[in-house]
Amino acid sequence: MKILIFSSNSSSRGGGERFLINLAKSLKDLGNNVEIVLSTNKYMDTWSREFEELNLNIHRYNLKALVQRKLRFVSAILDFYQIKKLKDICNQIMPNLIIVNQQYDEDGLDYIKGALSSKISNVIGFIHMPMTNSKKDRPLGLLRMKLLKSWYYKNPYKVVFCSEGSKTEFKNFYKKIDNVFVVNNSIPLFKVRDYNDYYKRRKNCDIINLTFV
Repeated sequence: MKILIFSSNSSSRGGGERFLINLAKSLKDLGNNVEIVLSTNKYMDTWSREFEELNLNIHRYNLKALVQRKLRFVSAILDFYQIKKLKDICNQIMPNLIIVNQQYDEDGLDYIKGALSSKISNVIGFIHMPMTNSKKDRPLGLLRMKLLKSWYYKNPYKVVFCSEGSKTEFKNFYKKIDNVFVVNNSIPLFKVRDYNDYYKRRKNCDIINLTFV
């Protein structure tokens, strides 16, 4: 399987990017062709070098991250130029699966929209912490809630979390969204082929067999 992974380019020390390193290595070890898209921001050079050590095909583009936007996710969902650019990148590489590292529910929406606008139908977004419980208490909280709920309802895709707690928090906020999963061992376990083998390998910290569905 050819898998394209997008980083939302958030930080030079982000846990989400470290997660992507482990995810990419695991997927490659399972026999997949993994390609990475990173921005040309200098603070992403560290991650680029780590991906290079895994002998992965890395694509660098001039892409904005959420931290560079004054209006945060509102600017992202209205950045039609970058959304089209991301769409074209996806169509040029033509993977079987697109994975976007979102970090939290307001991040990476332009990356997700670009992927969803492409010819590739299988799109996954990883959210590490939803940050929805305190949404209404943040500046312009009610407006944020309305805009985000509208965006997520109109742009359905597979959302993967790193814990059951995060999944529950997200589902309690976005009540109409059901296409959500929980991650295990740095890779999404939608179907395990052999549960006995899985537990034996997990104990030994090895990679497990799985398939995406």
